[in-house]
Amino acid sequence: MTIDLLKEMPQITGEIGLNAADLPAPSTLCKAFDRISMSVCRVLLRQSAQLHDLSEHAAIDATFYDRSPASRHYCQRISYRVQKLKVTKLVDTASQSVLDVHCSTNREGSDADLAEQIARRNAGDLRSLAADKGYDKQSLREGLRKLPGYVGFYVNSTDTESASVTGAGIRGVVAALGVLATFALLGGATAWVGHETLSDITIFETLVGGLLIIFGLLVAFDRAPSLSVSLPKRRSSVLGFGLFGAGYALAGAGCVAPVFWQL
Repeated sequence: MTIDLLKEMPQITGEIGLNAADLPAPSTLCKAFDRISMSVCRVLLRQSAQLHDLSEHAAIDATFYDRSPASRHYCQRISYRVQKLKVTKLVDTASQSVLDVHCSTNREGSDADLAEQIARRNAGDLRSLAADKGYDKQSLREGLRKLPGYVGFYVNSTDTESASVTGAGIRGVVAALGVLATFALLGGATAWVGHETLSDITIFETLVGGLLIIFGLLVAFDRAPSLSVSLPKRRSSVLGFGLFGAGYALAGAGCVAPVFWQL
């Protein structure tokens, strides 16, 4: 269909430097697209999006494409019974560039579940996500708040090139080593100080428990304070990932501190 439209639009073909006689047959184009894997298509989509200045604010919506114009004889010959194709697109609100595409031939799952899946894949590039009421779901709102945006930021593509699997793996290993090293130092410090010295510190458990109850009530009545931290514009060095893992381990040490004390 694309080839047929281009043949009828000489102004468009002239702008992109094509002649109607040079256009391939429609079947040639379809077979060429069939040979391209989905991973390659995603890389091409990502590279094309990086040609624009992205605003980190995106919108998501779905469009249904009717498959009835396809040849009925061809559909019967290959047992092709798909009538409609649902295409969900994630679009940058400023540049109008397509960030992600999801295609489906069935209606399994809700739009909110699909939106959360797409948002997880692009967590490092999004600060806000707009959608119509069909996507409004409490579980989607809660799921988007829990997205580890900092993790997606570290393993996602930069402004100039896509992150390789090897590079993402190295950064993840370095961050994990930072976590393990911090826990090892905390465990060693706890063993060195001794159990008797730390026995009196358990009095803070009652205080912390009371503070958690108060904070829970504030959350229940929508009175809890909020803190927003913006992600840095540029990715840190490899050493920065180790420091990130160490800081993350320190933040979570309060949850596992009783384990060190008991040991």
